[in-house]
Amino acid sequence: MIEKATSVAVLGAGGHGKVVADAIRCADANATIVFFDGKWPQQIMLNKWQVHGRIEDFYRVKESYDAAVVAIGNNSVRAEIVGECLKNAVVMARVVHPSAVVSVEASVSEGVMILAGAIINIDAQIGRGVIVNTGACVEHDVIVGDFAHVCPRAAVAGGAKIGKAAWIGIGATVKQGVEVGEGAIIGAGAVVISDVPPGEIWIGVPAEKLSSTKNKKGF
Repeated sequence: MIEKATSVAVLGAGGHGKVVADAIRCADANATIVFFDGKWPQQIMLNKWQVHGRIEDFYRVKESYDAAVVAIGNNSVRAEIVGECLKNAVVMARVVHPSAVVSVEASVSEGVMILAGAIINIDAQIGRGVIVNTGACVEHDVIVGDFAHVCPRAAVAGGAKIGKAAWIGIGATVKQGVEVGEGAIIGAGAVVISDVPPGEIWIGVPAEKLSSTKNKKGF
């Protein structure tokens, strides 16, 4: 589902851009998909799709497209570009892969990307520019703040709150009722059973704040 858009500008021609474009194509085989990317003209082709210019070039030709989606995995960069799109009165697409399950009682804001096999359950609230990636599960009554990223196979249990621009790593689990603060990062495979303050990095089972020693080893 891309809400009746027949031509979509995908802003961002990296790996995530390919996945989003494929979701658009799966939802509507007749949709016209055009890429804009900051690395153009060095990056001029993306599989079968051509990159038509830089992202800033898009704003001058936005009337040629029904909608746009910012397909960039980095939360802060995505937020910045969505902000520029809104300043330029760009219509933001909601991209939903046809294999995703989205409750009719869920609230899904503009610019959201819900990818293959993802589940959004009843009364979940998905903020602007959020990515709910491949196979992720957002359960009932969850609130996901603007520009957060719920990575592939991550699971967010009922009533949890994911703050603005937070990152829930691949395969991570967030226990019911837990709050993950704005800009926090949850490492891959972590199990979060208590609240995470804004801006902190938590890893492990159960998840704990990343110490300076562990930070040198990465996560």
